[in-house]
Amino acid sequence: PGQLEAAVAAYERALEAAPNFGIVKGNLAIVLTDLGTRAKLDGRLAEGIACYERALALCPRHPDALYNMGVACGESGQLDRAVFFYEVAVAV
Repeated sequence: PGQLEAAVAAYERALEAAPNFGIVKGNLAIVLTDLGTRAKLDGRLAEGIACYERALALCPRHPDALYNMGVACGESGQLDRAVFFYEVAVAV
């Protein structure tokens, strides 16, 4: 696996040991957002959305995940969802 996948695995192990460790959740959200963007750019839109959803489950106000989820929703034709995620991203 690549470095992003290795980072996800490491952060997931850290969360198993300390499930409420906010810094680890934030870092995992960053890596998942990066993975989502890579998947989206490679044409794997559904996989990208799944990564953004995981990131937002960890950190619901993560601005990059919110913005990128808006982009992905827009690209998949889910315009109402795209607008929602853009509005939330701007509000944070």
